[in-house]
Amino acid sequence: MESHKIIQVEEKVPLKLLLPLSIQHMFAMFGASVLVPFIFGINPAIVLFMNGVGTLIFIVVTKAKSPAYLGSSFAFLAPAGVVISKMGYPYVERLSDAVFNIRMLYDDTVLIGGELGEYADYFIEKVWGILDSQDIYREESAKDYVKVCEDGENVIAIGAAMYYINQAAVRL
Repeated sequence: MESHKIIQVEEKVPLKLLLPLSIQHMFAMFGASVLVPFIFGINPAIVLFMNGVGTLIFIVVTKAKSPAYLGSSFAFLAPAGVVISKMGYPYVERLSDAVFNIRMLYDDTVLIGGELGEYADYFIEKVWGILDSQDIYREESAKDYVKVCEDGENVIAIGAAMYYINQAAVRL
């Protein structure tokens, strides 16, 4: 069995590992910091700047004792829910496009949750309408495959449970 060095909290990262770990960190933060804001029509530069501010605050609070910190957060989606309810259509259209693309890739139930799920009452009917108008096969209503989870962060656990329940049902 191959052994791997574990970098302890108090330990400094060796210079030869800094570049590969930095590249890994960059790819890990890309989805939350660049891709998601792009899908929702938010300027990624704003999100990256706020991630930097969050990282600096984290470093100060922890006295730089953590070897790595992923400053990405979906916290910007909560205000996006308010903006969607006030400004409406452009953001709803982008969310609908994102759900449509996810549906085309995975052909499975899509859960809208987290902070965004808490504001779904303001826009979910519009999202369903847009998705139904895009469905050329008219096999099922968007209400059947786009669900809202108002349980905050629990959407991940609920989604995982739904996946395994569906897999078990297929086997029966």
